[in-house]
Amino acid sequence: MKIKKTKLYKDMIDVRSYEAIRCIELRENLEISYEGKKMTLTPEQLKTECVEKGLKQHSIKGSAPYSLWSYTWIPDE
Repeated sequence: MKIKKTKLYKDMIDVRSYEAIRCIELRENLEISYEGKKMTLTPEQLKTECVEKGLKQHSIKGSAPYSLWSYTWIPDE
C-alpha cells in the first residue's frame, strides 16, 4: 500500500491504524512518501517499530474511528 504524507512532527510520521492493520493482515509493505522521499515499512516493522499509539479519533468523513500510530521517519536510501 502507498500513502502520501504532508507533515512530520519531531521526525515522526503518523499512520492511521486501519492502514497499518490492513498491511499487517495482507502481509504487504507500507510505502510512505513525504517531500519526494519514501520510507518502506514491512508488516513486521509496522508491529514492532511503532513508537506511540494515540487515542481513538472519530473521522470527520464519517468512516470508522482510528488511532494514529507514530514511526520515526527514516527514508529509504
